[in-house]
Amino acid sequence: MSLKPIHWSPKLGEHGAVVTGGADIAQAIRIILETPRGSDPLRPLFGSDVYLYVDRPLPQSVPHLVREAWDAIATWEPRAVVESVNVTWENAHAVIEVKWHPADGEKTEVLRVG
Repeated sequence: MSLKPIHWSPKLGEHGAVVTGGADIAQAIRIILETPRGSDPLRPLFGSDVYLYVDRPLPQSVPHLVREAWDAIATWEPRAVVESVNVTWENAHAVIEVKWHPADGEKTEVLRVG
C-alpha cells in the first residue's frame, strides 16, 4: 500500500500502525478536543478549551462545550466540515458527539469524545 504524506498519521496507542482517510481525520479531531489549549509549547494556541466547562452544571456548560468544540475543529482541522456538535452526559461524564464529513467528500462520520 502506498501512503501519501497528507493522508496518514501514526495511530495513537498502536506502535507501528497508521490511520488513513477518515480515520486519520477522526483521530486528529479527537486530539484537538482532548488537548487543552496552551499545553503544547510549540503551538500554544493548539487544542480546545472544552476542559474549562466539563465541571459546570449541564445547562450552563453545554453551549460552551459546543462552541469550543466547533471553533477548535474549524480552526485546526481544515480537512473536516462540522455538521453538528451535541453534548450528552453518560455516567457523570460529558460526551461530545461531532457529526462531520471530509471537506472533499460527502460521507458523514460521527465521533464521540468523552
